[in-house]
Amino acid sequence: MSRMYDIIQELCRRDGTDVTKMCRALKIPRSTLSELASGRTKQLTLKHARPIAEYFGVTRRMPFRT
Repeated sequence: MSRMYDIIQELCRRDGTDVTKMCRALKIPRSTLSELASGRTKQLTLKHARPIAEYFGVTRRMPFRT
């Protein structure tokens, strides 16, 4: 599983949602995140990363801490 997917999954947990619900809300294909989770995709394009960041209020300057 990719670090990026782990972060998205943790943000979903903190927000009381899950990846599938987030994808539906943002109209992002769930398969996009499934490919990220499996390692077939190494990172998201800006087309998908930006809405996810905005959904959680995350910026590049806000490091994610676990």
